Amino acid sequence: MSTVQEALNQANPNCLADACRLVKLGDVIAGMIPSTVAETGLTSSDTQTLATAGQVVTVESPAGTALTIVGEGVAPAAGEVAVAYDTDGVATLTFNAAVTEYTVSQTTIPAGLGDVLASDSGCAC
Repeated sequence: MSTVQEALNQANPNCLADACRLVKLGDVIAGMIPSTVAETGLTSSDTQTLATAGQVVTVESPAGTALTIVGEGVAPAAGEVAVAYDTDGVATLTFNAAVTEYTVSQTTIPAGLGDVLASDSGCAC
């Protein structure tokens, strides 16, 4: 038996359709296109956690003011935002001061994708 990831990589026609269905390939491909979400009216805080897992591409706060993204563990200065990811790929944004609104553009990752890729494909490819 092979994992779902192995079944996808091997591209055996007898297993490929099932593996694509298991990872919800359409959702994975759609998630590669960055989507933009504006959050307003938030509780004033210098940290904000996003609702979905994915890769942060851009952050603005307020809208129209692009911030420079710095890595996890870096204290953001004015005009910067630090981005840290949890084990599920959900980002927490840390601003240099409290904010009540921001706009973020991110690609998304279907929930549990890593677990699905590592699971048994059910195919002897």
